[in-house]
Amino acid sequence: MKKILALTAAMAISSAAFGANVKASKFGVDFSYANQLPTLGVMWHVTDMIALRPSLGFSSTTTDPNTGSTTVLNFGIAVPIYLANFNALDLYVAPGFTYKSTNTKPATGSSTTASDIGVTAALGLQVKVTDQLHLFGEMGLGYTGSNNGGSPAAKSTVIATGTTSIGATFYFN
Repeated sequence: MKKILALTAAMAISSAAFGANVKASKFGVDFSYANQLPTLGVMWHVTDMIALRPSLGFSSTTTDPNTGSTTVLNFGIAVPIYLANFNALDLYVAPGFTYKSTNTKPATGSSTTASDIGVTAALGLQVKVTDQLHLFGEMGLGYTGSNNGGSPAAKSTVIATGTTSIGATFYFN
């Protein structure tokens, strides 16, 4: 617990010393492409150092009428914590949580639903193009627990490296 408090204090001091490019109460819409899924989200800066970024992703694929279709719904929330500012560039870490539901409907037979719950940690850069437009890129780690149909044999856990996302945030204020 002491280590967590010391780390939080160090991040707060570094953010105050370097100053972030964003201001508290900034609010915007976020468009990104994360792990092969387009997402739409919201970015709200609670303070100069901490923001909340919930997102929703949706994908539906039909490869061939004879093979069926796959629908993916993804919900995530990340908490970007800004560490340093270098002119128009912000450095941040973003711990997060994800939930993904995948429904596969074969051409014949019954559909199957798989769900994944994950925890992520990313290191990101945010570039201020204008006051309203910021671009970002993230790279990090993820831990995912899967339930592919409910049977104990279908459950799995995966630690993924190199989880990435790129996107843009359009701020309204």
